[in-house]
Amino acid sequence: RLFKNYETAAAIVTASIRIYNEQRPHASCDYLTPNQAHTKQGELVRRWRTKRKDSPGSGLTADTVNLIQD
Repeated sequence: RLFKNYETAAAIVTASIRIYNEQRPHASCDYLTPNQAHTKQGELVRRWRTKRKDSPGSGLTADTVNLIQD
């Protein structure tokens, strides 16, 4: 997505991060928002699979890393 200027891009990124952390429940956080999960006492129910021993490191390919860096 192209933005009109830096300020617009920064405002949209800030709003997106706020939604991600404060409004959107995550399966990996026991269906809590990250902020709720961070303040919760005790353990969260584990809802993700563990990494298999035969799987590669991060799972990122060189193409994916190049896209992220661009």
